[in-house]
Order: sequence, then structure tokens, then C-alpha cells
Amino acid sequence: MRPALLIFVLLGLLAAPRARAGDWEPDDGERSEQTRPGPDFLGMGFLFPLRLHLSRGGYVDGQIAGADDDGGELMLLVGPGRRLRIDYHLVTGVTPLGELPDADSALVDQRPPALASLDVVYRRRPTWRSGLGFALNLLAPGTGHFIQRQERSLGFLFLGLDVFFLAAGSLAAFAPSRLSDRERVFFGAVFFALDGFTRGTAAGHAFNLGRERTAVPVRASVGPGLAP
Repeated sequence: MRPALLIFVLLGLLAAPRARAGDWEPDDGERSEQTRPGPDFLGMGFLFPLRLHLSRGGYVDGQIAGADDDGGELMLLVGPGRRLRIDYHLVTGVTPLGELPDADSALVDQRPPALASLDVVYRRRPTWRSGLGFALNLLAPGTGHFIQRQERSLGFLFLGLDVFFLAAGSLAAFAPSRLSDRERVFFGAVFFALDGFTRGTAAGHAFNLGRERTAVPVRASVGPGLAP
């Protein structure tokens, strides 16, 4: 029993790489009298079975899910829940695997359905809170946080820092002290610069807080494809 079990396991391991490789086959694939040169999908509609012969060798069997004629891409269903996006210029031939419509049929000129799939991504976009918060914090740091929906308590921190640096700078520059004129200018400039940095930081932070997460439709990625 053990040798038989070992042989069974070895056969399974040998078959595994092919299963992971997907539906791509290395040889050119069997062609027929109906094989067309190039990416010609005329008369083929949704879920039409076909074989794509590829310029870099091999072929792929699947069903049409959609096409983007402007972008030059075909989406192919190759299994349950599995899709391939293939560039037109990779296709050297198309072999229909299903029955094409008759010449007098209304479906003879049908084309694969257009790819209109959209994904939704979320982006943070400015709102009136972000703009107004930015402006208020430049004038009086912290006040721009009080109109936000979150982290309002940070407004007290920025406001306190602003009052401290302004007071320290004013005292260093104008209050009676033993500092020389050069020292007054130096310490006053340092505290006023720190106050300016606080205003800029508070304004940027309020602007970021005011932005809202907004859904934006974008072109969907239709699955892993065969890249050129």
C-alpha cells in the first residue's frame, strides 16, 4: 500500500504546476477552417467560447466577457471567477469554439459587449471646513479646529502655543530687561518664528481634518492579464 500511496502523491505533485499555470497552453493550439487572423471577434457575443492564439506562443481557451476596442483589450473568462485581460496586439489568431451565427442572421454583426465595469475608490477631498479651518488657524491658531468634526480638542493646544509664543516674543522684544538690543532681537525673532510655525502647522492640520472621504468611480481592473 505504501508504494501505491507514494506513486499517487508523486503524480499529484507533477500535476500541480500545470494546475497553477492556469489555462494557458504552451503549444499553438488546434486551428480550424474558421480560424481568423488577428483579433477578429465579429459575430461573437457575450460568453462566446473561443481560442486565442498568442504572438508569444501558446493559446488560451475561454469565453468572451467583454472588450475595449478603444483600448485594444479583451476580457476572457477562463474559469469560475477567473478572468484574463489580453491586449489585442498579442492575438495572432482567433478560433471559434462555438457555433457562429448564419450569414443571414441579425447576430452576424454582433460584437463583444463593451467593458463598462467601474470600481469605486475613496479619496479625501477638501470641504468648506478644510478651507475655513485653514484660514482661521492662520489668523488665530486653534480656532480652525473648533469647526471640525473630530480632534477639536487640539484647537486648545494650538491656541495655547500661540498665546505662549506671542507673549514670550513680545516680552523678549519690548519688556524692560537686562538683555541687549541684539539679544532682544534674537529672542524675539525666535519666539515669533515659533509662533509662525505653529500657525502653519495648525492651518495644515485643520485643512487635512476638514477633508472628507468621497467615493470616486474609476476604470476597473478586470483581472490579471497577459502583459506585453
